[in-house]
Amino acid sequence: MLKSEKEHLICSVCKHEVLKTDDFCPHCGDIFDANIACVHHHNVPAEGVCIICAEPLCAECGGWVRGLYLCRKHLGYEIVEGMVRIFGVGDETQAQVANSRLEQAGFHPLVFSHKASPISLGGTDDMIFNEIKIMVPCQEVAQAEKVLRELGILHT
Repeated sequence: MLKSEKEHLICSVCKHEVLKTDDFCPHCGDIFDANIACVHHHNVPAEGVCIICAEPLCAECGGWVRGLYLCRKHLGYEIVEGMVRIFGVGDETQAQVANSRLEQAGFHPLVFSHKASPISLGGTDDMIFNEIKIMVPCQEVAQAEKVLRELGILHT
C-alpha cells in the first residue's frame, strides 16, 4: 500500500517523513504543537522532545545537539543515523553476548567496530584502540539498557 500524502508530512527541521497526527518529530524532536508544556515545568512551553525518552522539555531541561533535541540525561549519548550507542567494549565475545541477548529480547541492535590507528602514550609501546559498539534505535534505549544491566554487562 502506498503512503498517502494526506497521512504524512515532512519535518521542517530534519526533512524526515512523519505522520500528520504526530505531535513531534521522532527523528529530531521538533515539536509540531505549540501547546505542549515541559514535563518538569508545566507552565513553560516545551522547546523540543527528547528523541530517546520522548519527554517534552523546555530550554532549561533539554537542548539541541547537532540537530537533535535531547534531555540533560541523554546529551552525552553518541547518536548516528537514529542509532544510539548504549554499550562499548574491546572484547568481541562480550559484545556478541550483549548483541545476542538484545536480539533475543526483541530489540534491533547493531554491532559496530572501528579499529583506530596506533597511538603513542609516550612510551615505547603503541596501542591500538578497538571499541566494539552496541547501538540500538532511539526508541529502544531505555529498555535495552535495562536488559544489559540485568545481565550484569552495563553498569550505569
